[in-house]
Amino acid sequence: MAGPNGATGRYDAVVIGGGHNGLVAATYIARGGMSTLVVEQAEEVGGAATTSELAPNARVPTLAHNVGRLRGSIWRDLDLRGHGLRLVSPHVLAFAPSPDGSASCSCQTTT
Repeated sequence: MAGPNGATGRYDAVVIGGGHNGLVAATYIARGGMSTLVVEQAEEVGGAATTSELAPNARVPTLAHNVGRLRGSIWRDLDLRGHGLRLVSPHVLAFAPSPDGSASCSCQTTT
């Protein structure tokens, strides 16, 4: 019996979790010629790499504040830039307010 999009229900590999790591793994498995299914509990794939709308037209990372050490080979192999992924580097790295009203800020310097 065929499922959605003609799927037969038989897969060579099943990846549990559609977070960024699961999606990368599934892509490499599928590129290796295996029929691959990604199963995700949430309504949206991406895991910690998803964004949420903080205010109208202002999206922020939901969980992850960075992508960690994304290997350059993955960036190139999957043509992530070509698929619209853009990494940004914020000016403010950390902001720590104090009870007395003062604050410290760790900011990137521009050269």
